[in-house]
Amino acid sequence: MIIRTENLVKQFGKTAVLRGINLHVQAGEFVAVTGQSGSGKSTLLHLIGGLDRPTGGKVWLEDHDLGTLTDDQLAAVRRQKIGYIFQIYNLIPVVNARENVAMPLILDGVSRKEALTRADRVLDMVGLNGLERMFPAELSGGQQQRVAIARALVIEPSIILADEPTGALDTRTGDDIMTLLRHTLRHTQRTVVVVTHDPRIAARTDRIITLRDGMIEDVMSLAHHAAPSAAVLTIQGGL
Repeated sequence: MIIRTENLVKQFGKTAVLRGINLHVQAGEFVAVTGQSGSGKSTLLHLIGGLDRPTGGKVWLEDHDLGTLTDDQLAAVRRQKIGYIFQIYNLIPVVNARENVAMPLILDGVSRKEALTRADRVLDMVGLNGLERMFPAELSGGQQQRVAIARALVIEPSIILADEPTGALDTRTGDDIMTLLRHTLRHTQRTVVVVTHDPRIAARTDRIITLRDGMIEDVMSLAHHAAPSAAVLTIQGGL
């Protein structure tokens, strides 16, 4: 098991955004978190990714209890274990694609030569061979998101967390990005958790977790490439 939460609670002031989330994600799963705006899905992603701390409850990433880590230890886990992909690509505009991808490695102490070599290899994996020296402004939206995916992969993370990764893309390009994520999971044995409001995107994953008012409302397992029917489990407050 790569992710586990126990009675996870998050409040902002007096507003409870998450209200007792119990969630398990197995290594190698491709999971979607869906729900209406304000349901808590991005907040959940931030907590399991160590970008924020819970008000109550616990979050484990592999054998790390994130709540017990110091800020420096938590930063190290984020750098070494988690690849992040966001709707806004967050690329550095003044450096080219390979330098954007290499940046997390360089910041973690890898030599520039080794970091660029690994960046080139991952850019080729995501279909950007020949575009390594292009700057973000010279790339299409889909190509920029592929650079962002390569940047998430280059650290060889245990898990990839994607927050609306297709939200700024047209339908066809969004489908291409989801195909790329599934291909990446299959060939690298990575775990992917994607937050999306788009049911078409969620349907491309193995399991859909639906939040409502800060609680888990439904879990649907999708039997891709197997039986055509999907098992649906309705839950109040957790798995």
